[in-house]
Amino acid sequence: MITSIKELCNLGRYEKYIGNQVLGNKQIIFGFNGTGKSTLSDMFYSLSNNSRISSDRKTLDKDDGTKAGDIKVVLGTDTEDVTYLEEKGWDKSLNIYTFNEQYIKDYVFVNREYNKDVVPITIGTEGVRLSNLKQTYVSERKDNLDIINSIIKDNRELCGDLGLGKVALKADNIKRLEAMKTLKLFPISEKDNVEAQLNKNVESEKDVVCINNCIELASEINFRRGFISVTELRKILERIPTVKNREINQHMKNCMKHDNIKWLVAGYYNQANMLICPYCGQEITSEEAKKLIKELNKFVSTKMQIKAKKLIQDARQKIQTLNIEEINNTIDKCNEILINLKNNNLITSRSYKEISTNIEELGDFSPVLSSLLQKLWEKVENPYIVMCLEENEIFCINTINKIFRRISRMESELRIVYDNLVKKIKSEKEMKKKEALCEVSFGSSRTRFIDLKNAALQVLKLNEKIYETSVKLDDVFNQVKLDKINDILRELNIKFTLNVEGRQYYIKLRNYVPQKYDKDNNSICSEGEKRILAFAYFLTELSDNNDKKIIVIDDPITSLDLSRKSVIAYRISELFNSELNQTIVMTHDISFVEQIKELSMKVADEISMIELKNKQNIFRPLNIQEYLISEEKVYSSFISNVNEFSNETDRIIAFMSLRPYTYIVDESGYENIRNESTYFAHTIYSQNKNRNIEYKLSQYNEAGLKKYIGDVMQATGLEVNIDTLVPEGYVFGGFDYRTIKRLYNSISIENVVDARKKAMLLRVYLEACLYQLTTKIKFNPERIGKEYNNVIKSCSGEKKKMAKKLKELYDLSKKYHHGAEEGSTLGLSYINPDEMEFFETELKVVVDWIDNNCTIRERVA
Repeated sequence: MITSIKELCNLGRYEKYIGNQVLGNKQIIFGFNGTGKSTLSDMFYSLSNNSRISSDRKTLDKDDGTKAGDIKVVLGTDTEDVTYLEEKGWDKSLNIYTFNEQYIKDYVFVNREYNKDVVPITIGTEGVRLSNLKQTYVSERKDNLDIINSIIKDNRELCGDLGLGKVALKADNIKRLEAMKTLKLFPISEKDNVEAQLNKNVESEKDVVCINNCIELASEINFRRGFISVTELRKILERIPTVKNREINQHMKNCMKHDNIKWLVAGYYNQANMLICPYCGQEITSEEAKKLIKELNKFVSTKMQIKAKKLIQDARQKIQTLNIEEINNTIDKCNEILINLKNNNLITSRSYKEISTNIEELGDFSPVLSSLLQKLWEKVENPYIVMCLEENEIFCINTINKIFRRISRMESELRIVYDNLVKKIKSEKEMKKKEALCEVSFGSSRTRFIDLKNAALQVLKLNEKIYETSVKLDDVFNQVKLDKINDILRELNIKFTLNVEGRQYYIKLRNYVPQKYDKDNNSICSEGEKRILAFAYFLTELSDNNDKKIIVIDDPITSLDLSRKSVIAYRISELFNSELNQTIVMTHDISFVEQIKELSMKVADEISMIELKNKQNIFRPLNIQEYLISEEKVYSSFISNVNEFSNETDRIIAFMSLRPYTYIVDESGYENIRNESTYFAHTIYSQNKNRNIEYKLSQYNEAGLKKYIGDVMQATGLEVNIDTLVPEGYVFGGFDYRTIKRLYNSISIENVVDARKKAMLLRVYLEACLYQLTTKIKFNPERIGKEYNNVIKSCSGEKKKMAKKLKELYDLSKKYHHGAEEGSTLGLSYINPDEMEFFETELKVVVDWIDNNCTIRERVA
């Protein structure tokens, strides 16, 4: 059992504590944030693990450069002292178990990768150590991948030529990682030799570029050999739509029984009048004869129409083929290819002569083709006219055909030349790789590609470490007492249970609802739930050890709601009921202390309570009633505790307390008191006549104040020495910005009483700051919410940001002020000192901005 704290030197804010602070068997240590509670917690945790106290807990060096000494701790026990020296550590070990923030980090690891309602976890020191180690490896791997991908992004073409890939690299792409790792840069000393070797390939490289350009031009040519036929053109131009005798003969054979109908065909062609028979000259009256003549006429006209349509279709198709612009473009490309090949000596004289001669013979073919196109268009308009191809048109078409028939031959020669060049320099890809390697080896990016090689090597090593760590993790999931932990989780109404599958533990969510998972915030398991999971495991550890032990629990209720706090308080009260163990509970929540005492019942009087003094490395007995006080007593104490030697701040806080005190004790008489105390509730800059509330000296001088206090005493029954509260000649002149700033900063949060005093001045201080951000003279504090909104609307930029921050602080602080506009009546008895420290930090940002950017407005009431 630890019986006392004897010495704390250079440990956080405990720079030099030497004494004998007794610790009981059932001990509560209460302290606000910043009082050294976490420092003591870490000290106990290092003792429970027989490890070194974190260097972060060492007292800071002095501003004048004086170095802090070594950490030293001396704890009294029921046998002999236990000592910690920075250079040696703890000289003895105790059977101590400590639950705190570090325990949660060391004993519970929630995997951020999850599958719907199943989240893998690790519990226990070894498993968490391995999980954190794996997470470190994963993080380091990501950092190295970021380096690699940044280099790839900035050198995309170079990386492609080097065969390293142009797209972002992933950790599982082992082939690319190996290529990066094995990338061999030329030594700097070899620069001249490498460049000389590359220069030998320059001419070949130019030839390859030329051939590639020619191949690309040739691939753009749409026309090929035999693109148009002269015979087909003749047929289209010279043919007209006619129905031949054999066609009619065949038709009549199909329609008539008479075998020999030649006479009928001949007669039909000689017929001038459709109603006169061509054979006998008589009028056709027979219906059968009329029907026959009509049928013949219908067949012939239909057949002619079909043939005319076919002629038109063929003519249109040839018109599309004879695209003068496209033919010109093709010939131009052929010319360009020929010239490039000739200038670079990449074509035989014979091939060049054959192709170029045809092009020269062709000359300007556009007029000839235009004439031919005109004929085709006329044929489209009238398929019954007969036209002939001219000699020059036939020559033009034949010449174009000769040129285009050689395109395939030209392409074949281009490919042969290209293949020969590639063999000469091995390959274009290899040449590009060598050039890229030369640029990387001797250029400005050399250092970055060395970084890329090293990063790739590290990623490969980290991949192996991650795999090895994952294998080791399989061996540590065998220590958790599932039933006990799940009992506690159910008791605390947690949304998950602990399960095991194979050698992997996981939490199973109850009533799972799919949602977007925020990996950064780890929202699948909140901080409060993670704390409960760790605390449940901590309790199972305690139950596994039946020996006498020391139990230290630091703030187990952070981030928990009231119902769960009650369960934790009950569990702690059960520990207090054990006579075998020593239990030390550390907390900053006074209501939690009260709850533990109430649940401990029979042993409640045996509980020792210590309070850590803020900003002073001393201990003092905890007076819980100082915190659990009614609103009436809070304000009456501010009023009654003023004496003739009291400072200005306490006197003004007493005046400010009269109004809310009346509100609580006698709400019916509050209205009159409120009207007489406007300037104690607000800051008003009313020297200008356009003010909303008038300052009357008669209300705030000695006589006026005494009358006001008398009215409060009469309305509430409060007993106070008026002459002590209002000294002779005293006059309250109101709050200006500088005055309220000085009064507010004169109070440091040493205890909850000081926190309540700062809360009293906060509202006025916020108004004073708000006034500095507005340019308007009229200012109505009785509608202060509207004033905040008006100022925010009128500002922009950084000034608007400050106004919004003031409004946020005002809204948060309304709960502490009785009668605040749209505020609650929570008052000061439930004040949260941590929140007051938050207010102070946030408000300082605004005040510093005002002091540096605003001309201070000095108007006062």
